[in-house]
Formats: sequence, structure tokens, C-alpha cells
Amino acid sequence: MIRVVVADDHEVVRHGLRLVLEGAGDITVVGQAATGPEAIERTGALRPDLLLLDLRLPGLDGLEVLRRLRRTANPPRVLVLTAVDTRHDVLEAVAAGADGYALKQISPAQLVEAVRAVAGGQSYLHPGVTAEVLSAARARGPGTPASGWNLTRRELAVLALMATGRSNAEIAGKLFIGPETVRTHIKTILRKMGKHHRVEAVVAAAAAGLVEMRPQGGGEGAVTQEDG
Repeated sequence: MIRVVVADDHEVVRHGLRLVLEGAGDITVVGQAATGPEAIERTGALRPDLLLLDLRLPGLDGLEVLRRLRRTANPPRVLVLTAVDTRHDVLEAVAAGADGYALKQISPAQLVEAVRAVAGGQSYLHPGVTAEVLSAARARGPGTPASGWNLTRRELAVLALMATGRSNAEIAGKLFIGPETVRTHIKTILRKMGKHHRVEAVVAAAAAGLVEMRPQGGGEGAVTQEDG
């Protein structure tokens, strides 16, 4: 059972999210929060598998909640669910350590799948924000030149497959290597790039023109990556 805390300042939204998630059968909402401080307190007390987090919260906004949680021991997985899709907020949430970013116009079925994906170790980007993430990253400038990352040819191949949303097992199959070898490559890629998680690395690589960030097959589904 996936244990979730829902943080949103609107009671009707929290109630609706609980109905949707618990209707899936394998998800239970163990707590709710209406403010940023409550989100941190409930998460620390209840130790959920996932925090479903709005960015616009009183007391502390969602970005500050993310930053503070990432400084704690064993922070939960965090899926941002918000109406905010500005370039600044999307990129800041990714940089702050969000494991997923979804917009509130997401369908109930898509939300359930996003929660399952993020709780299960994947990262999730709603199709509606992928372009915004890349545009924002490019607008910020090149930062560390891609040449400074010193990625090997094999690491570049792994990174390119990460950007298509393939799991570690699928990457292993494509490259004819073991899943543990893939995990080792991903850890090395993150270290070389100075990134903390896969979405951040893929966004940076896409902004630098090294990879194309897209779902498998280039369809309309969200970009997801399994964490290394």
C-alpha cells in the first residue's frame, strides 16, 4: 500500500484528491496538511512514502517545503501537484528536489499513475511542463559546459535512454549490460554533472543539447525516469 500525505490549502481539493487516490485500491492517504509548516510536520510524524504537494501554501510555500525536506534524513518522495506552470516555478521545483511535477488539469487516472510512478522510484514530468522546463533551463544559460562533465560514450548512451523515460532494466536491455551496471553509470553521471536526481540531470543535458527529453516513442505521455 502506498502511503500518501496530501498538502493543499483548499479543503475541497484535499477531499477530492483523497477520493481519487484511495479509489485506486493500492493507495491510502494517511494525512493532510493545509499549510507549509503542517506539510513538514505531518510528513515527519507520519513518514509517508510520498508527499503530494501544492506550491502555493500559506506559512511556507511548496518550494521552501521541498528545500527543508531535502535537508532531513530519509525525506519522502515528493510529487508536486499544482496549477502553477511558469518557467521559474517548474525549474525551481526540479532544482529543489521534486521527484515529479504534475498540473492540476491532470486526469484522475493520470494522477494515480503519477503517484505510483514516483512512489515506486520513478520521476514524473507532466507533458504540459516539459517544454517549460527546457525553455527555462536554456534561458538560464549554459552553466557548466557539457564538455566539463567529461561523460564517457557509454554514460552519454545511458543518459540519452534516461531521457526517453526507460527504466534501468530497459536501459540495460538496450545496451546489453546488467541493471546494476546501469545504476553505477547513473550514479557516476549525477556526480559528474553535479546533480542530485535524474530529472535534474536530464533537463540539464537536454538544455545543453546532449539529449532529447521525450517519452518513449515520442508520444504524448509524461516523461518518467526510474531513479538510480
